[in-house]
Amino acid sequence: MNWYAVVPLSVVLAAWVGARADPNAVDVADQYLAAYQRQDLDRLEELYAEHARFLDPTSTQAGLASGPVAWSGRSEILRNLRATDGTTVVLQYDILRKFEHSGVVVYVADVTYRMVSPTQVWTGTTPVITIVTVEGTRVTEHRDYTDYTTGTRNAVVEERGRTGNGAADR
Repeated sequence: MNWYAVVPLSVVLAAWVGARADPNAVDVADQYLAAYQRQDLDRLEELYAEHARFLDPTSTQAGLASGPVAWSGRSEILRNLRATDGTTVVLQYDILRKFEHSGVVVYVADVTYRMVSPTQVWTGTTPVITIVTVEGTRVTEHRDYTDYTTGTRNAVVEERGRTGNGAADR
């Protein structure tokens, strides 16, 4: 038997077994996700750390001209969340699995969305993995891996009609 291999493995296993979940991180992440679903920007501003990051490396599938979402800093994140061009976004996470380790909370979910623009209404459901990193009482990172292919394929798009005077119907 190779004792020199057993000793490092036992140290790693002892550290892993001794690690505990951080209930505070789960609580902060749950509060954050609830505010994110409501697009409660005032609450999000309270929860984001000054140096927070918001990332979605899969967002290039959504046809964003600027490439994947990679926003850094509380003010840039909030500025981008506010910049909706008249589109209202409502999200509802159906969480299938949630786990936490070392302040990193992972949500595996199906997200039902409704996006209302001046000319269209998009509704649908898509799989997503959202990872929220918490330090203390602040969110330092939001990272999404979204299945935009499924979300686009399953979307129902309704054109918003126009009245005779050109104003969008409600």
